Amino acid sequence: MTQLSLPCPEGESLLSGGWRVTSADQATAKPAVLESHPDLTDDSRWLVAPRNDGSQPFSIQVVIQCTKQASAG
Repeated sequence: MTQLSLPCPEGESLLSGGWRVTSADQATAKPAVLESHPDLTDDSRWLVAPRNDGSQPFSIQVVIQCTKQASAG
C-alpha cells in the first residue's frame, strides 16, 4: 500500500490534515483514500494512504494545517 505523509515545519504542531486529488481523468481514474489521519509514529505528520480503483493514474496532494508552538517563559 502506498503511504504519503507531510510534516509540519520544525517548531510547529499539527492541527489537522487531509488530501485532495490534483489531477485525474474523471472518466477513468477512480481515486480512493484508505487512510487519512495523524501519523501514529510521529504526531507532527499527516498520513494518507491512497489507492487507484481505476485504469488511469492520478495525482494526490497531502495538505496540513500547523500552528506555532508557544514558547516557554
